[in-house]
Amino acid sequence: MRHGCLVLILVTATLAGCGDPDTSLLKAGQKATAYDPDGVEVFLNVARRRDDGVSVLDTISVPSGTSVIVLDDKPAVSPVRTDLRLVMVRVEEGEHRGVEGGLTRQELRPGP
Repeated sequence: MRHGCLVLILVTATLAGCGDPDTSLLKAGQKATAYDPDGVEVFLNVARRRDDGVSVLDTISVPSGTSVIVLDDKPAVSPVRTDLRLVMVRVEEGEHRGVEGGLTRQELRPGP
């Protein structure tokens, strides 16, 4: 019985660390991982300036499991799907290392 309680406490503590994407804000500087339920890729929204000075929004593919650093996570404007709010991150590894952009909260898991 004692082991069962300990396991329940450990599982609860682990799940609490994941946070509910609807309600838990990530902290600036926090490590996180790009997450796709199929384990393939997520699409990072990246603003860039064209040669003529106009800002445009691009998307780049980042493999699921890629480490990122949270730059900003603000409360959602709409209470309907707060898990879709945009979280600003910096890619920490791979081909796009150093690129900053936005992922939805549901595409992020708090990192180790």
